[in-house]
Amino acid sequence: MERPVAKLSAKKIGPYKVLRKEGSHAFKLELPHTLRVHPVFHTSLVSLKKEDPFGRDPPQPPAEVTPDGEEEYEVEKILDSRKRRNQIQYLVHWKGYGPKSNTWEPLEHLDTAMGAVRKFHRENPQALRHPDLEEGVVSRAHRCRRH
Repeated sequence: MERPVAKLSAKKIGPYKVLRKEGSHAFKLELPHTLRVHPVFHTSLVSLKKEDPFGRDPPQPPAEVTPDGEEEYEVEKILDSRKRRNQIQYLVHWKGYGPKSNTWEPLEHLDTAMGAVRKFHRENPQALRHPDLEEGVVSRAHRCRRH
């Protein structure tokens, strides 16, 4: 991600899972493919995740950018559904983000996260359901636009 001023960029990003130790001075991390960097880092560049003493959320992961330039975020879980202005909306918990970042999204924004929507309805059969949902079609991806 390019920023006009380098000091505004995050010094560290993550957290990421450590897959294994590589030799005596490096760790191999599980990184998203969008970072496009080698996954092995010297021990001086890796630190343990620490809880913020002020209760702030950790830095948020960057969005993936689609070939047509749109940002996509990964859906971790659908939490609820509601009807607003005659439209069904879903409360989305975004992967890597805290609860303060949960947003209400219409089904059209979740077109590549239908597996998460269907899982929500399986676990909550009484919840409001969008009328266009078809049974038996499940997307493998859980990514979508976020507004």
